[in-house]
Amino acid sequence: MNLDIEQLETQHPLLVATPIRYVEMARIALLRAKHASPTKAAVRCDDLSSAVTLTWDTSAMKTLPQAVDQIRVTEDAAEAIALAFVHTHAAWRIDRRCRRGEYADWLLRSPNGKRYAALEISGIADESASLMQTRLEEKSRQVGRSLAAPEKLAIVVGFAGVSIFVRTL
Repeated sequence: MNLDIEQLETQHPLLVATPIRYVEMARIALLRAKHASPTKAAVRCDDLSSAVTLTWDTSAMKTLPQAVDQIRVTEDAAEAIALAFVHTHAAWRIDRRCRRGEYADWLLRSPNGKRYAALEISGIADESASLMQTRLEEKSRQVGRSLAAPEKLAIVVGFAGVSIFVRTL
């Protein structure tokens, strides 16, 4: 499976109206972690392991910008990769940004509009498998409290080795 970060706004048209430049944040985080396009990302989805190929436009950014909030970059880049993953994997699309107290980042809808899922995302710049698993458990507990949708997903994206941990609830 190929996750083309450059297609994010086509996959999720509502992102066009947001002030956050998710694709650019993903490019910055991947460049900061010294990755080149294409790069393999390990995926652990519930109890299954696989891999995806991440691609992005490397000509759009050759050097890292100096004045960026590194934590914000990691979180926004994780959102970009997670949103590309849920669309490519299961054709989910953003319905809306979740509000404070909904215990999720995004409300997703299925292509036919009959299913909804609450999605909680986290990013880790320098991950280890144990830290990824611990964060996934935290995010799973958080989104498990959400009443925004009957289906729930937690995704943690690590950038050092590029890994995507997914749990469905």
